[in-house]
Amino acid sequence: MICALGPLDRTINDFWPMVSENNYHSTAMQEHRGRPPEATCRMGNRPILVARLGKTTATPTNPKLKRTSLSVTMPGRKPMAVTHYQFDGWPDHNVPLDPGSFSKLRRAVFRRARNENCTVLIHCFSINLISMKFS
Repeated sequence: MICALGPLDRTINDFWPMVSENNYHSTAMQEHRGRPPEATCRMGNRPILVARLGKTTATPTNPKLKRTSLSVTMPGRKPMAVTHYQFDGWPDHNVPLDPGSFSKLRRAVFRRARNENCTVLIHCFSINLISMKFS
């Protein structure tokens, strides 16, 4: 597991290249300051496109854990299939009221990481986890 600061406005364009260059299969994405998961970033002067595929849904066993399918297309690389997890049960400057919901989040993400044999990158601000399968 790797822990890092979530991308800021001045560092968001470095986020997806870092993920791709290090070949992370599970990583964290920040929807900080209203930036949706399908926001377009740039790698140099070329766009990195993150597209939402379908609706965001709550997971059946944990309504505080939301899941969205994404496609990430970087210049010169094949698109990456991404499952974006967002845990909205952790209030700012506080702790979850229901610790069991966070435990379910941890189990779901690490189960996926174990099945995909990948590393997890978690960032601060909010808990947003992504599981990636490079194809």
